[in-house]
Amino acid sequence: MSWNIRACAAIVSLALASAAVPARASGPYDGTWIVDFPASPIIGGTSESVCPALRLRADIADSKISGSLARFFPGNVVENDQGHAASPVTGIVHADGSIEAYWLG
Repeated sequence: MSWNIRACAAIVSLALASAAVPARASGPYDGTWIVDFPASPIIGGTSESVCPALRLRADIADSKISGSLARFFPGNVVENDQGHAASPVTGIVHADGSIEAYWLG
């Protein structure tokens, strides 16, 4: 009986100790970032249509990107938004600081 109690106590101690260890340290790019995009032609130099300049916010935690954007009309403007029309932005930050992010596919 004594052996079973000690074995259970050891297992519980290991489980509690492993739960207290942080899953991962913060990434070097963690924080809230504001990204400015200049106005640009929709199809590089071959179109008269221009995407307007944008200022977008992205949150990075543990090298994962999150945010929420929505498209507003008229003007087809994209802005940060949390409302019912918003869609999530997800992605990752690579070790070299480059990003891979997705919005609406």
